[in-house]
Amino acid sequence: MRTQSSKMYRIALSYTHSPQDTLDILQTSFNKALKAIDQQSNLVINDPAAWYYRILINSCRDFWRMQQHQPIKANFDLEKMMLPTPQIASFEL
Repeated sequence: MRTQSSKMYRIALSYTHSPQDTLDILQTSFNKALKAIDQQSNLVINDPAAWYYRILINSCRDFWRMQQHQPIKANFDLEKMMLPTPQIASFEL
């Protein structure tokens, strides 16, 4: 299981580039898998690892798409921007 969890972590980290977001995605994908098992009593999974990895990758893609649509936050100090810029004296060589 340890090798599987490190593989899962590396897959999610390759999408997020952030350890905290990676852990969030792992938790989200695990919750989605448990919810799918709980909702479908007749669910037959031939290869549980492949099934979970597909859920994990789809969760990573969802996260990546969400990040692409978030506006970039900029911190501008309007008071500093409104101040006149100092004049640079020209000099000749």
